[in-house]
Amino acid sequence: MINFMRALLILDLQNDYGALGAAPIPESEQLVPVVNELMEHFDVVITTQDWHPADHVRFAANHPWRHPGQLIDLNGVQQELSIIHCVKESFGAELMGGLNMDKIDQRFYKGIDRAFDSHSAFFDRNKSRDTGLNLWLKSKNINELCVVGLSLERSVWPTVLDALELGFKVCVVKEGVRSVSEDAAVVDEVFAGLEEKGAVVVGIKEI
Repeated sequence: MINFMRALLILDLQNDYGALGAAPIPESEQLVPVVNELMEHFDVVITTQDWHPADHVRFAANHPWRHPGQLIDLNGVQQELSIIHCVKESFGAELMGGLNMDKIDQRFYKGIDRAFDSHSAFFDRNKSRDTGLNLWLKSKNINELCVVGLSLERSVWPTVLDALELGFKVCVVKEGVRSVSEDAAVVDEVFAGLEEKGAVVVGIKEI
């Protein structure tokens, strides 16, 4: 009999998304103690990190006369440009201080191909590159993922959809994520959308 396990998947809890980082997300540092507490309840703990080359196509600085927030056409796909952030090997790309590194079993890096944006923990935007997470999880007999981290709209959403499509059971911890938007209605809409797709949205006391 195969003994299946469940894993905590922590998305992009990195310095550049903190209050003093290049691309801050509101209240992101508040996730550190929450995530540390959650780690105690899982067989395996995994984290992802945005790990961009400095010349990544999503950075506005790499497009003359462009600025963050603008949309450009990249090979027929609309790309929103951003400020330079989470450049590989930089302090901004490292995991936030206070996170219990001893509990982390494996790290996966995303956004490493300069030519493609990447938000999901599993694939680049056009699925041209597989991060290796899917095969690693299945090699460890993990069939259930609980997703936390940054940010709800940009990384949690596509990661959960890919995980469900790949056959995993997925939950999202409300207190374990933060959103770029500070509009509660937007946050509630994303949670509702995730549940419609088949994920379970839970409170931390339900773990």
